[in-house]
Amino acid sequence: MIKRILRAGLGMIFFFVFLLLLVVTALKFRLLEPKFWKTALDKGGVYKQIQDQIGGSLSQSRESVRKQGGTAGMSKEMMRLLYIDKELTADRFKELIETNVDRLLGYVNGGSKDLSLFLPVKEWNLPVAVLGQPALAKLTAQTPVEDALMILGMKPDQTKPILERLGQVKTLLGYLTIVWIIILLLVVGIGAGHYFLGVGPSDRIGGTAWLVMISGFLAKLIGVGAGRIFELIAVNSKPPLPAWGAELGRSLVGQFFDLGATIGLGVGIAGLAGVMAAIYLTKKGKIKVDK
Repeated sequence: MIKRILRAGLGMIFFFVFLLLLVVTALKFRLLEPKFWKTALDKGGVYKQIQDQIGGSLSQSRESVRKQGGTAGMSKEMMRLLYIDKELTADRFKELIETNVDRLLGYVNGGSKDLSLFLPVKEWNLPVAVLGQPALAKLTAQTPVEDALMILGMKPDQTKPILERLGQVKTLLGYLTIVWIIILLLVVGIGAGHYFLGVGPSDRIGGTAWLVMISGFLAKLIGVGAGRIFELIAVNSKPPLPAWGAELGRSLVGQFFDLGATIGLGVGIAGLAGVMAAIYLTKKGKIKVDK
């Protein structure tokens, strides 16, 4: 009786630790991978949306200038700024964002010692002086993050906490692989404990196979359900999410939970195979049923 209670308790613990393993796996192999963000941003049409918003705003500005007498007397730099949307294309925004995603994740994942941002104001020869912000011209494709923050107007006492937090995040993520291995070993250990608490070979194999199957299929359902829940939130949000925002969120949520759902499905199928094998072997008398 005590063994059965302990086994039932281990079964519940196994399920929750298994879910935790899937979350950490998704964090390690999805959230911290540049491809995760690049795919979501592409599907959400974010780059085109940024270009269209800037173009729409500048179109209104050009119309206002036209009504006030046209561009006669404007400097070349001001004229260029008025039509800067022709230079800041979706492809350029994609290059800007994807390069910085690569660098930021490369830094926090320990791939690079220092973090430099891709802010190619100088390389793209953008007319920032006309905005009264000549310091922005110092931003380049290889701007150290601390220099970028100061150029953008932050004081040293403001940049220091940000840099410290980045360092802390990098340190914490350095332990992520160890945490993942520990949780994986916990899942295996709890599963082994559940197995050995069974009464006889049939109960051990069949009971643990049922646990694995149920845990896997429930994980699959949770993964699928998370995407459906986001869709409901997106549809019923007030104010409603823009189409690109809904698509971006759907891609982020879908990709994050898809890995766990896929692993869950595989584990569930493996458990089902174990259940069927246990039933078959029991009927054939290959393993005994202890009462």
